[in-house]
Amino acid sequence: MMRTLEENLDQIKDILEKCITLQPGQEELVEFYNEKAAFEGRSISDIYAKVGEVAAVIREGVALLKASVLDRGFPKNVSDFTKGFEILASSVDNYWDYFPTKLKNIFICVDNILAQEESELWGWRGYILRLWLVPASIQKKTKIFVVYQNAILRYRTAMLGALASKCHSETTEPIPITKQNEGLRAIAYSMDLLIPGLYLWFGSIAIRIGGCKPDDRPYRYPGNIHSFAGFGLVLPGYIIFTTYQRGYDPRRTSNSRTAKT
Repeated sequence: MMRTLEENLDQIKDILEKCITLQPGQEELVEFYNEKAAFEGRSISDIYAKVGEVAAVIREGVALLKASVLDRGFPKNVSDFTKGFEILASSVDNYWDYFPTKLKNIFICVDNILAQEESELWGWRGYILRLWLVPASIQKKTKIFVVYQNAILRYRTAMLGALASKCHSETTEPIPITKQNEGLRAIAYSMDLLIPGLYLWFGSIAIRIGGCKPDDRPYRYPGNIHSFAGFGLVLPGYIIFTTYQRGYDPRRTSNSRTAKT
C-alpha cells in the first residue's frame, strides 16, 4: 500500500509544481484558470494566487506523509501520518473546487488505495500492525492503531463528501428523503464509521440499537445499504461482525470491508 501511496504523493508534488510555475505546453491548466476566473467573476491572477495558497497547504501534508513512510509498508511516524492526512483532508474540504482535474484524479487514486488498506486492516495485516504498534502505544499511552485508522477514515470521509457534492450537483432528480431510507442511511453511516451498535434491516425495515444518525455537516452523508436484508454488530475497539459485503458509497458498491463471521 505505502509504495503505491508514495508514487501518488510524488505525482501530487509534480502537479503542484506545474500549477504554480506555469510553463509552455500547459494549456489545460491555463484553461482551468480561465474557466474558474470566469465562473467566479475574478481575475486570473486572483485564481492563480488562490491555487498557490492551496498548493502550499497540500505540499505540507505531502511532506509529512513522505517522511512517515517505511519500506516495510507501515508508517514510521504515526503522528506525522495523521497530521499529513488531516491536512490533505482539510484541503479537500476547503479547496476541492480549486483542484485541477489531474490533481483531483490523483487524490481519488489515493482514496482507492486507502479503501484497500482499510479493508486489509481487518485481516492478518491489521493484526501485525497492532502488534508492531504496541510498544509505541504503551509509551504514549494511546491506541495508536486507532489513531492510524482514524487518519485513513478522516481522508476517506472528506473525499466521500467532495465526490458526493459533485454527484449531487450533477443529479437532476434528487432522491426523496423518507423515514425508510433515512433509517438505512443511519445504519450505513454507523457501520461505515464502526460506531458500536446492533443493526438489522429487511427491505425498508431498519432496526438500529446504538449507532447514530449521519452527521451531514459540512456535506450530506450519501452512503446507503445496498442489500435487501442483513445484520451488523459493531463492538467497541472497531470490531465488526456483519453479513454485509458491499460498500456504502452509492457509486462504488464493490469496494467493501471484508465481512467478519
